[in-house]
Amino acid sequence: MNSNPVGLIQAMPFGVFCSSGMIMPFACNDTWTAPRGWLLCDGSYVERQRYPQLFAVIGTKFGLTTATNFRLPTISDLATNIKYVVKY
Repeated sequence: MNSNPVGLIQAMPFGVFCSSGMIMPFACNDTWTAPRGWLLCDGSYVERQRYPQLFAVIGTKFGLTTATNFRLPTISDLATNIKYVVKY
């Protein structure tokens, strides 16, 4: 058994313990971009075929413009250095 669980978690690839549709806040600077496997919760429209697991979880709950896309949730924070991302 590992006596350092924090070290074990840090050694795992980012997102291992996260499911599609999970939303997390990230502290960041102005040039920050979402990590691989995550999309910014900015209300963007994305293609269903490109993110099928996420679409299976959230569907068109946040909107759609065509039969081939869906909208990401929009979450903002008053603090400019906090961004929210959703796992795809």
